[in-house]
Amino acid sequence: DGRVQLPAGSSIREAVAGAAPDAVIELGAGILRESLVIDRSVTLRGAAEGTTIEGTASGPAVRISGTDLRVRLENLTIAGGRGWNGHGIQIEGSPSVHLDAVTSTRNAWCGLWATDKSVVTLRRCRLVENGTHGLYTWDFARIEAQECEISRNRTHAVLAFHLSELWLRDCVVSANLSGVCVWDGVRFHATTTTVTDNALCGLVAQNGSWLDLSGCEVSRNGKNG
Repeated sequence: DGRVQLPAGSSIREAVAGAAPDAVIELGAGILRESLVIDRSVTLRGAAEGTTIEGTASGPAVRISGTDLRVRLENLTIAGGRGWNGHGIQIEGSPSVHLDAVTSTRNAWCGLWATDKSVVTLRRCRLVENGTHGLYTWDFARIEAQECEISRNRTHAVLAFHLSELWLRDCVVSANLSGVCVWDGVRFHATTTTVTDNALCGLVAQNGSWLDLSGCEVSRNGKNG
């Protein structure tokens, strides 16, 4: 049925490299210390008891790169992005990526960094306690987040540039240095989302960016709403 159960102590990197297209790799519970590059269509599924992928090399803990890929990450914690570009999850090229019940935390840079023409959906995810931004987008990336938390990041919760497009539905953006900042023609949509208790700005849009808000709360931010 395309499922592969990874034995304890086995390399996730090797399992991905040897996986058939659209294989589901089921990971065991615990902390798996390994930095990953995913360059093929695959699902990584964590255990119900909890699975953490913790990066060990300089750069992102998990890098997804390529064209025409379908990648799913499910029920995982991603941590340990280190040094320059030390993101939790870095997505580039034009893959389609789905994150379900993923927490990206304690990374040196961003929780999630997406660029080029990547299309990313997040459901029930948490981008929290990262060294710079929770979510960073650039160059036509399309992001859809539902029932997600983006909080306690050291700089912006969301920083989006250059014609990327974002949808937040039923999300919480709180307790960051700044909330949502969009530049250079970004289109930002939010529905029933709260942007509260950020130290500086709640929402900032500049250089031809566009905001579409419905049923949202933007309050108790340190400076402008």
